[in-house]
Amino acid sequence: MTCSDRRLRHRALPHPPRAQLDGLPAPSGGPERAAAAAAAARAATLADALVLSSEGTSGGAGSSGSDNEEESHMISREFKECRYCQDVLDVITDEIGHMSPHNTVTALGRLAALSKRLPPPERAAVLQSGAFVAALQLLARQLPDMSAFQVVNALYSAAVMGAPLGKAPQLMAAADAAVSRLAPDFNARDVCSCLYAYALLGHARPAHGAGQLLLARAQSLLDTGGLEPRGVSMVLWAAGSLGLRHPGLCAAAARALLAGDRALLRAMSSQGAANCVWGLAKAGGGAVDGGLLDGALAALEAHGDAAKPQEVLNALWACTRCRHDPEQRWGALLRYCTRHAA
Repeated sequence: MTCSDRRLRHRALPHPPRAQLDGLPAPSGGPERAAAAAAAARAATLADALVLSSEGTSGGAGSSGSDNEEESHMISREFKECRYCQDVLDVITDEIGHMSPHNTVTALGRLAALSKRLPPPERAAVLQSGAFVAALQLLARQLPDMSAFQVVNALYSAAVMGAPLGKAPQLMAAADAAVSRLAPDFNARDVCSCLYAYALLGHARPAHGAGQLLLARAQSLLDTGGLEPRGVSMVLWAAGSLGLRHPGLCAAAARALLAGDRALLRAMSSQGAANCVWGLAKAGGGAVDGGLLDGALAALEAHGDAAKPQEVLNALWACTRCRHDPEQRWGALLRYCTRHAA
């Protein structure tokens, strides 16, 4: 069956009402509501069957997807044309046995973009759908064949959506193996996005040394000036969130943040400055240079009331964790707290 034939079959499938996943008003009334519920039930049954069929597939089309480059491009084009999460889920349902790694990454990216502004109950419905779970399970099987760009994009999309890892128990083990294989060649974007995704997913125990390899690569980029201010704060926040310790990274971060009269720190947003010292205090076990802590507080003071109370509190927590007395900064900090006490 060609991709065009499957597309025609896909369009003929019963679709649940858009309100289920995309926030439009739900239909009301007896017969209309019953018809909508029946359509939703048929779609859910089809999606559940999809998960079972994808779990039973090893190798072949279910693992590597279509070998036909033209067909792969057509499937990706279908995903990119989708305007609702349910449309993406329907295409996954219809094409799961023919999806290449490129298609899987495109599908997850489209879902991440379309679900960004969904109300929590509707986003939860997307994450629990059979089609989404099947896509995660397919991703786990395809990760060994993916490029660095594809691995990072797929993990990032899954993370920002809050993917239920329990539904795809093999996913993170496959991700760790792929990251360990590719991390030495990651560019700055890859390192930052991958660590950020690990942190969002709560993946605190990466296997195969994946976490340490990522931090070592981040250290190398810091030493050569390869990370921008936002990237530095993302890496340090992720390292602290995951509880990953890497003395080399902490030392490199301190050097970079203190260099040039703390130019990098002063170039950061208030959130970035707070995240840096918070992450370093956690990842470094409370050993952060006092000058760096004072620099972060000075950066927050420079942002004035644009700095959020949580950011100031995070920086103060870092000082407490490192047993550092801000001394001359207390006056500005207390005035800030007084203004925001209400």
